[in-house]
Amino acid sequence: MTKCSNQTGCPTPDTGGPAGPERFLRTDFLQSDLKARSVRGGAVTLSAQGARFVLQTVSTLLLARLLAPAEFGLVAMVIVAINFVALFKDFGLSFATIQREQISQAQISTLFWINVFIGVCLSAIAAASAPFVARFYAEPRLVPLMLALSPTLLVSGLLAQHQALLTRQMRFAAIAIADVGAMIVGITVGISLALGGARYWALVGMMLSQNAVNLLLVWWLCPWRPSRPTRGAGVRSLLTFGGNVTAGALLNYIGSMADRVIIGRLWGPLPLGLYDRSHALVLMPMLQINPPLAAVALPALSRAAATPERYARAYVSILRQLALVTAVLVPILIVNASTVIRVVLGPSWAAAGPLFGVLGFAALL
Repeated sequence: MTKCSNQTGCPTPDTGGPAGPERFLRTDFLQSDLKARSVRGGAVTLSAQGARFVLQTVSTLLLARLLAPAEFGLVAMVIVAINFVALFKDFGLSFATIQREQISQAQISTLFWINVFIGVCLSAIAAASAPFVARFYAEPRLVPLMLALSPTLLVSGLLAQHQALLTRQMRFAAIAIADVGAMIVGITVGISLALGGARYWALVGMMLSQNAVNLLLVWWLCPWRPSRPTRGAGVRSLLTFGGNVTAGALLNYIGSMADRVIIGRLWGPLPLGLYDRSHALVLMPMLQINPPLAAVALPALSRAAATPERYARAYVSILRQLALVTAVLVPILIVNASTVIRVVLGPSWAAAGPLFGVLGFAALL
């Protein structure tokens, strides 16, 4: 058997486990050194997040100077609509895969095909809703943007179970390689298009290319392939779990995105662009810590779920770390709001300074 890393290649090459697709589903080999794997996974994930932060900062610095605030606002209108539809792209099935102690090839395959079917349906719904979104915002340019970005929902369906399997087996280096590699390609495409005068289409090109490369890399790094879907695979409990996750995400999204819908509807793309970038900058420090920590914690907590006391201690520890990061970083940004906006976004974004300060206080709450 060809040897490869537990993080990036075959997940369990030397554990004496079964051959075939089942080797991508096992988690029993994690139990012997769960804490050490979590620590290593955290280190890898935080390193990757550092790379993402650098890339995101560079792209923000450049694109904010190449594109006007109104162009960011125009794309933000579409993103709100696409992301709302995207809430149902996975139906929480990837979380079900990660947290399930035992899962079969038939179950994973059935979930994969359900994800693909949902992705096809949601892509069609997003494309069909383009005229209505454009009418809601009184902005006809949104129609081609919605049509261009709707295929990303299908890509998400194709990615969901492969990413879940990587996370399930705590193969965080593989996830990092795919994410960072796709981000590099996407940013390169976006900046190139912006330099070429593509305007807001540069942002669309960046997202499309990043999605496509991420799909290719994840499928390469996780060579699991689905079988034909079968009835009676025993996925009903997984669907129920996924439905609960989706319902929670829906409520959270409505609360977090209502502001963008109102601003875009009442005042148009320019104010929305200023608000959207200010909001993104406020959240940037937390987004460098929270998602990586959650990505490492979810499979570790799932493996510890059988021991409630151990689970509770780990969960409380994670919440304390998140609160500490927020309490330290956000006030620094608030005090230096105008400077941050001027340095990161450039002088044409000066009107975003007061917004940045106000949003910083909201983030602390």
